[in-house]
Amino acid sequence: MRFYALLPVFLLFLVCTQSLYGQYYGVKEPRQGNWALGLSAGTAILRGDVPADLPAPEAGLFLQKSVSRALDFRVSFHLGSTTGLDISPTSGFRFNSALNGEADSMRFYDSTAQVFLNYQMKYGDLDFLFKLNVNRFFASEGAENWDLFVLAGMAVQFYQTHINAWDESTNNIYPYNNINLSEPDNVKTQLREMLDNSYETPGQQDLVSSSRFGNYFLNTGFVLGGGIRFAVSDHLSLGLQGRYLIVGDDLLDGQQWAPDNQQSTDNDRLVSGSLTFDYSF
Repeated sequence: MRFYALLPVFLLFLVCTQSLYGQYYGVKEPRQGNWALGLSAGTAILRGDVPADLPAPEAGLFLQKSVSRALDFRVSFHLGSTTGLDISPTSGFRFNSALNGEADSMRFYDSTAQVFLNYQMKYGDLDFLFKLNVNRFFASEGAENWDLFVLAGMAVQFYQTHINAWDESTNNIYPYNNINLSEPDNVKTQLREMLDNSYETPGQQDLVSSSRFGNYFLNTGFVLGGGIRFAVSDHLSLGLQGRYLIVGDDLLDGQQWAPDNQQSTDNDRLVSGSLTFDYSF
């Protein structure tokens, strides 16, 4: 899953909170309201059949309403983009429409060949969440300048995925047989030099589990998450949160086939970590 890739976000958060602790943390009752408007910024990791590249930026906006002392309702919207590249060749593309000739009958890979899979996914999601502030069950009322919370709810995701299937400068498929596999540490460098990053071909699409809206596909799913939030002034707060987006779609990365051309059994998942800033009123 490569959670270590989110480490810079966590380190930045720790530095910020240590600085803010000395400036404001003595205040026990910040004058916070029942509403909060916030921003989030961080990175995401797509867990799929093709290894994800990093960084993968994600940004969001949320509006939150207090339901009770320990429970909030939140509506959030996120936008992001992620790419991926597999440095291990595979023959598992016989039924992949982006590579087997269904998408372009003039440019396709022979079923006996091996390819290096890649993708670019652009996405957004609208979440309807309940936020449970766990620490408020144990803290005295009024001493609420921080929250340790969990998130759960429903999401509507829209996305489009494209594959870098051929070289636009030559109008030909990539000569993957020229990649020297005897130097495994250099395979990614060789691929980066070969690929033009045009992502010109729509990825294979799930016409059963997803609905289409224009050039995007729609999914519904579940969101699980959690984080921590500190008040840094009467109305401003700084936090760190993680989200786990679960949808019934195995084609977020444009691939759902194993090397033996059998369909994989696991759907793709999106994991993200973000810094958050919110204003209470």
